[in-house]
Amino acid sequence: MNNIVVNVKGSLIRNGQTEETEFLTRGNIKMMNGKKILSYSGASGEDDFTEITLDHDAVILKKQESDAQDTAVIVLEDGKVYSSFYHTPLGIVAVQVYPTLIHLSETDMQGEIELEYITNIADIQTINRLQLIYGKHC
Repeated sequence: MNNIVVNVKGSLIRNGQTEETEFLTRGNIKMMNGKKILSYSGASGEDDFTEITLDHDAVILKKQESDAQDTAVIVLEDGKVYSSFYHTPLGIVAVQVYPTLIHLSETDMQGEIELEYITNIADIQTINRLQLIYGKHC
């Protein structure tokens, strides 16, 4: 496991409103069973945790927030729709995810990941964009 610095830029567009975030954090990168796994704490600290697994043609996002009941898991593959269900305080909600951009540019211990995907949660559509630049010195 190697310690890295991660520059995270994200945006979310819902109902014509855009929310943006950008922060610098520390993370780790490791190889496991031929997959590269990048993990980092979010802007809210250690209770806000993200893990990204690069598995050949798929990118698997796992996000755990302190106030969430479930760990959010999204599998992004070119041309494939991902469907799942999540438990919320209001009950079980169906989720569909449509990837529109998956771009990976990396070497052994540094790189860039750009993702864009559309989520449909309870008939509310959101455009999500995530850009990570990571390495020993971002």
